[in-house]
Amino acid sequence: MGHAPVSYPSPTASAVRDQSNADLTPSTVFPGPPPNNNASTPGSSSDQTSDTLPGALSSHQQTFSHLDLELIHYYSTQTYMTLTSKLEAHFVWRDIVFHQGLKHKFLLHALMATAALHKATNHAEDTDTHAAYIKVAFQYQNLALAGYIPELSRPNEENAIALFILSALLTIWLFGSKKLPEALNGVNLTASPNFLPRVMRTGHEEEKTPDFLEILTLVQGINAVIKQTRQWLRGGEIEPLLKPPRDSDLPPNPPDIQTSFQKLRYRIEHPNARDQSASEQDLKERKDIYMERLESLMYVSRSRTVLEYDQQIFAWPVTSETPYIDLIRCLDPTAIALFIHWAACFRCLEHLWWAKGWSYRLIEDAMSLLDRSWDDILAWPKKEVGLE
Repeated sequence: MGHAPVSYPSPTASAVRDQSNADLTPSTVFPGPPPNNNASTPGSSSDQTSDTLPGALSSHQQTFSHLDLELIHYYSTQTYMTLTSKLEAHFVWRDIVFHQGLKHKFLLHALMATAALHKATNHAEDTDTHAAYIKVAFQYQNLALAGYIPELSRPNEENAIALFILSALLTIWLFGSKKLPEALNGVNLTASPNFLPRVMRTGHEEEKTPDFLEILTLVQGINAVIKQTRQWLRGGEIEPLLKPPRDSDLPPNPPDIQTSFQKLRYRIEHPNARDQSASEQDLKERKDIYMERLESLMYVSRSRTVLEYDQQIFAWPVTSETPYIDLIRCLDPTAIALFIHWAACFRCLEHLWWAKGWSYRLIEDAMSLLDRSWDDILAWPKKEVGLE
């Protein structure tokens, strides 16, 4: 006989607000050395904690609040399963990543922020409870980033997993809350070393940065983190997150997608007059970029129908290098058309709370920048999200 699903009662909005107005810094139960940098958060002892529980708890320890424990429990029982469709990777998110959070306080803050965002989605956006959890999520995000940003300049074997995981969570935060935490506003993380971009909007710009540009630039940062930490990640504890599927694991694309890709390829190989405003050398370089991105997308898109590998769809933006991103920044029509095809494939993640609705939103956002000459080429992406 099956077991009835366990339900987790949510606190009242006033209770969450009371907690969010209190000191939300969850302090480790493990004593550690005194703070040695300016990135320490209020009430913290250190971003690094002992791997082993000491024989006696010292007076240096501080306690978790009720809200801290609620979020830790929710992450460990619910949220971790929603971060990937790959069953093999559930163990990584539940156990390996959480253990890393006990060693790196900035990552523990990040996991709690993600749990708060997840809990917020269980409530209608116009409710006080939703707003309260969103507020808590942003507070934890800023605490996480206070420890994360300084660590980016000194990647090593000890912090490699934590840096990579939080970089991945940044994307989920952007999708899940439709904006990024204030701690990243104005921070140019593309300066040496090249990790993450300054793509955060403060809400005061005269012209809105397109959502697709923010996402592409941010996700590109994950690739930068992988490059800096891959020597410690490959073959390690989080290998299930990094291991790509075999070619034999992925079915061919259905005919409608293949036809759409063929139309896009033809446009790249036979540009019209509107596409040829640059020099011959520049056009050749652009064509090489387009074709590389198209070939990559044709392969990655095959993962969209295999639940176990659907998040492989992220491999496309993650591996988009600077030349393609620069074309997107210049609002190059062909580069945008390529992105629109990826966004249609991204719909395969619609079942995840943080990705829901984004495929439609991104395509609508990008379509507004293209003229009618692209209508036939973009027929499949529009049909995929109901924009016909």
